[in-house]
Amino acid sequence: MKWQASMILHSGHDITINAEVDSFFKQNSFGYSGNIHILSINQIKISTLIQPKVKLYSPVQLSPGDIVCFHVRVKPIIGLLNEAGFDSEKYYFGKHIVARLFVEKQSDFIVITPPSFRIMLYKRIEKLIEYNQYRPLLLALSFSDRNEISSQLWQQLKETGLAHLIAISGLHIGIAYLLGFSFGSVIARTGRYLLWFPVLIGGITAIAYAWLAGFSLPTQRALCMIGVYLLLQIQQVQVSIAQKYLITLSFLLTLDPFSCVLSSFWLSFLSVFFVLYFANQSREELAGIRQWIKGHVRLTICMLPVSALFFGGISILSPLYNLIWIPWFSFVIVPGVFLAIIMSIIEPSMAIWFWKLTEYLLKPVAFSFDFARYSWVYISDHLSMCMLILVLIFLIRHLFTRKIFYLFILLTVGRYVYVLPGRTWQVDILDVGHGLAILIEKNQHYVLYDTGKGWGAGSIAQSVIDPILHRRGASHFDGLILSHLDNDHAGGRKWIENHWHPVWKRSSQLLKNYLPCIQGELWVWQGLQFDVLWPPSLVKRAYNQHSCVIRITDVTHHHTVMLTGDMTAENEQQIIRQMSALRSNVLIVPHHGSHTSSTRQFIAQVHPQVAIASTGKDNQWHLPDVHVMQRYESLGIPWLDTGDAGQVSLIFHYDSRRVEIHSKRFSSFSPWYRQMLRKQVE
Repeated sequence: MKWQASMILHSGHDITINAEVDSFFKQNSFGYSGNIHILSINQIKISTLIQPKVKLYSPVQLSPGDIVCFHVRVKPIIGLLNEAGFDSEKYYFGKHIVARLFVEKQSDFIVITPPSFRIMLYKRIEKLIEYNQYRPLLLALSFSDRNEISSQLWQQLKETGLAHLIAISGLHIGIAYLLGFSFGSVIARTGRYLLWFPVLIGGITAIAYAWLAGFSLPTQRALCMIGVYLLLQIQQVQVSIAQKYLITLSFLLTLDPFSCVLSSFWLSFLSVFFVLYFANQSREELAGIRQWIKGHVRLTICMLPVSALFFGGISILSPLYNLIWIPWFSFVIVPGVFLAIIMSIIEPSMAIWFWKLTEYLLKPVAFSFDFARYSWVYISDHLSMCMLILVLIFLIRHLFTRKIFYLFILLTVGRYVYVLPGRTWQVDILDVGHGLAILIEKNQHYVLYDTGKGWGAGSIAQSVIDPILHRRGASHFDGLILSHLDNDHAGGRKWIENHWHPVWKRSSQLLKNYLPCIQGELWVWQGLQFDVLWPPSLVKRAYNQHSCVIRITDVTHHHTVMLTGDMTAENEQQIIRQMSALRSNVLIVPHHGSHTSSTRQFIAQVHPQVAIASTGKDNQWHLPDVHVMQRYESLGIPWLDTGDAGQVSLIFHYDSRRVEIHSKRFSSFSPWYRQMLRKQVE
């Protein structure tokens, strides 16, 4: 991947590529986006073994197998890094994607669609199910095309815990193999020389289904597992189930070592591990419905902390829904989809009735969704770890006496119930790209200063702030402060108001149900004093020069933080003339480090121990300004910015004047691939 990343990122900012499309393209604000692998760059052909895989943003919709020629702008993979929220760098690395390409506006391009049986079949089925009520689910189950699944439907699948049944993965490939094996077994009875016919038909069926899914990574893993198992069977190698599991795991990690960064990889293998573990524990017990239900309950309990750690929560109704609908999908819906696909190939005029049958088969599943509304429960990191420890204790319970077993459980539960009283307060400058969002926490109470940007149906508040609060176990929100109303500072305002319902809200702009955030205002929250230094009065529309500037002071222990929004150099001079007490331990750099702020006189007056800027790496405004950074450094003030450091956390201890500073990229282990994707170096 290093060679692939270097090849494309060092070929120039604007290049011409020839490429082949690997995935279905999804519509978004840029037009359409999907995955491609590059065949040549600037007419220089690339060897098949090292062809880079990239994310392409195109003005036209493309289909798998299309050959394209575009003039594109190259951008590295630069993601946000916070304690919670989507980690795009890890995701793209696990998917082998090394860069993002944007087709130049109004540039000429070529799209060639070669004959493809898969695309022909896709378009035929797409037309057959045009008016099918469950078309998005059927396309997902047939071709692994989930682009039409709405956010509302995804939420329902999340609440019921059935999302894994919609993604073609090991379960579906296993069902395909078993169906083919069963069909082959019937034929094998007709002749003595057809002993391996069931295995052959099963393998062909599994490969065909994986081909329909575009040989996605989960289907590749499933095929490898089936292949290793069959190879051991053919060679008559006598190994235990546990050894087969470890051999398969080793084989997959050898073929694709980077897949281990994806949560889907570990969800698959941990679920298989628990199934094998309990199967081994229950070998002498009678088989049947009762035993199957018991095994399902055990598996569900063990997977709860895994779900909580990976997704930040669990569906409390997931065990029941999976108990009912996994058999329904396995033995009814998926075979019904297979039959409909086969009929679409053989006799399309008859196939429409089989697709109509799948619609009726999905009706009871969809009907049950409403009963699971609001069943998703967010789990804090603290509780997730306690759940994980309890599961580990349960798995190794046979190593202890009953008294020791119960003692361990009691200690773990006690660790969750009893939390040591807080000896600190904390300020987190979140990594939100170009924008600002600062979370202030004390005694498990929270105040938010700015919300970051919003776009279309999403926002930083939804994708970053919300997951962080849930990870910390927050159940309510005390206050919201808006420095001003530019999108990069207040784009998530509505989300915060509607989902967290802050007790109080402040702004320098006239807003309904908002308290004023203007010069002279002072209030105390959790023992911290908030002094508003600017602006002098409320305005109808708050711009940069009307930013609400606040100095937070821990009066007892003399820690101070200055929050500046996007205030201007003129504002700084007016504050200096009117205020004498400006010195602060931490200064949030005004206006993301722009040259329009951070005058030498203002910096000297505040004289912070550290200056922190909220910026997006390689942003279009080229912030922070290099001269501003040099100004801080010339005054001996350490500089940090979220574009390079990720989320920056400031911890203030009651027994020390020192500020403890942690950043997600510098203070903790940072995998090498982040540097490769962001800076093109290892």
